[in-house]
Amino acid sequence: MTTTRRTPAEILIIDDDVVVRELLELHLTDAGYKVRTAEDAIEGGRMLIAAPPDLLVLDMHMPHMGGEQFLKLLRGDESFKNLKVIVLTAEHSLDFMMKIIGIGVSDFLLKPIYKDVLLETVRKVLAT
Repeated sequence: MTTTRRTPAEILIIDDDVVVRELLELHLTDAGYKVRTAEDAIEGGRMLIAAPPDLLVLDMHMPHMGGEQFLKLLRGDESFKNLKVIVLTAEHSLDFMMKIIGIGVSDFLLKPIYKDVLLETVRKVLAT
């Protein structure tokens, strides 16, 4: 009998906060995912082009280029129109959420981020 080994999903985290990046990486790696991290949209963009992940976890508030601007550029590129994206934000307003949904996100993680919510959200988004 042969068994099929599944390759772990690849996740790219783009967040300028080193503590958030490391914490998310720790939780996701422990859950069996392959994780790469970038400290800003410029580095993250290069990583996306070089090797597109299965899922992008994107902070909205970063220097150089904010997450919203990055997401608009991403969705404007045919290669990344269907990339699954989870947005990290401390912004809880309905107007903001509706605007970001209109650009095209798979889900949100509101800060502070809890491990169980992170893992369930990632699992759910990757399953779609």
